[in-house]
Amino acid sequence: MQKISTSKRGAARLAWLLCALSWLAIVAGLVLAIVIGPAQPEEVSTFPELLAGTASWAAFATIGALIASRFPLNPVAWMLCAAGIGGAFATFAAEYAIYALLAEPSSLPGGELMMSLQEWAWLPAMFVATLVLLLFPDGRLPSSRWRPVAWLAVVGMIGVWIHELFSPGPLEGFPRENPFGLGGSAGQVAQALAVSYSLV
Repeated sequence: MQKISTSKRGAARLAWLLCALSWLAIVAGLVLAIVIGPAQPEEVSTFPELLAGTASWAAFATIGALIASRFPLNPVAWMLCAAGIGGAFATFAAEYAIYALLAEPSSLPGGELMMSLQEWAWLPAMFVATLVLLLFPDGRLPSSRWRPVAWLAVVGMIGVWIHELFSPGPLEGFPRENPFGLGGSAGQVAQALAVSYSLV
């Protein structure tokens, strides 16, 4: 009994740590957005849109922590935590990249890396959020008939992730070329993966 109680407390601490990190990334991203101000490029979200997006990630992280602290074996709770911190990091990475590359060039290190990370970091968050809909509320599929749907979601999201990371050309929502873009046949494969996901 003591061991179970200790394990539950450890899970609760981890969940609230992830929640705190999510909030920290969100606040840091919003502060950067305010500092950037008019230098914010037209291709990215407006500040009200940014607020709406970060509110959803904050909600995921907080609800996930609340559930995980009471039911640490529920996978939905940890999926919500993962979605929250993934989306929060994507928000921070985007604003960091804008500040480091556009608003105040060369003022911060790692701008190119953060620019690429912001492009695909939100994808795992969206993927996990999709799985939550399938696995809610107890972390299990409604029936075995839903397994193909879950696997299609997994395979499709992996394809989009590879596409976003390695596809050549300008980044979507950011006025720069993808620093990790692959040329030739490898780049064509990366682009084809996105098409296959849209069909899924």
